[in-house]
Amino acid sequence: MVRNKIYAVISALALALSLSIGLGIGTASAQPALKQVNNGMKLIFSTNANLASTDLTPAEVEGVLNGDSFCTMGPVGTDKYGNSVGITAAHCAPESTDPMYVYHADTLADIDFGPIAVTTHRTPVSDEGLRDYRVVEFDTSRVVLSAQGPRLKIQNQVFGLLGAAFFNNNQLIKDGAKSRTSSGRITSNGSGLYQSLAGHVKGDSGGAAIWLQPGVTQLPSAANGYQSTGPWAGIVTRNIVGFPTAVYTSARNIQDDMTAKDAANGAVDFVGAGFVPTP
Repeated sequence: MVRNKIYAVISALALALSLSIGLGIGTASAQPALKQVNNGMKLIFSTNANLASTDLTPAEVEGVLNGDSFCTMGPVGTDKYGNSVGITAAHCAPESTDPMYVYHADTLADIDFGPIAVTTHRTPVSDEGLRDYRVVEFDTSRVVLSAQGPRLKIQNQVFGLLGAAFFNNNQLIKDGAKSRTSSGRITSNGSGLYQSLAGHVKGDSGGAAIWLQPGVTQLPSAANGYQSTGPWAGIVTRNIVGFPTAVYTSARNIQDDMTAKDAANGAVDFVGAGFVPTP
């Protein structure tokens, strides 16, 4: 018998790693309250719609609770068709012909709550270099969306691509479930990918990055409880050999790709197209 596996980031140091469908998510019992979903949540993935924490080995539990065997939720919001969706990294789980379910995983009780979403689109491995993103559709009978994560509040998004010339001081602020907040200047925006001094590590993949709006956005610090508010600019993608090492997939790359796929789908709606972060 093959045991169901969970999936998360394999390595944040690698360059790249290797339906719209009804949610139909199975649960052991009805839940008394809706779970809030937001950026910064710790996530794991499984093709098992009824995964329980008892299905995990002790090593897997240790990796999820105290290690880095997980990914991070990016922005959450709605698409132009009214679907409740979230964005995270494609490489957090492999390509699969079976539905890939999403579990909140901050605690064992969160896993036992059951799946909160299912993957509707995963960038193919061959395209991860430019568009490392995954669209998940939430089960709104079980969750409620919030713009406020544990440290970042996302308001709107950056339209277009942030400049990276020497005379620009555009900065990203990211929040990852492993390393939490970091900030730093954007040094490159080639092909719609940001390189930034805002560092990240394994486990942060998929986490949201916001733009530090001059005179508006506060840098997270001990003085403000490491809280920051700003427009969504991208998600954590990978680390590369070079300086700086941190690479982010821009919101523009993601939105442009979803728009193109929606147009190419004809009469079939592309879940995620016209994505707007929850206000």
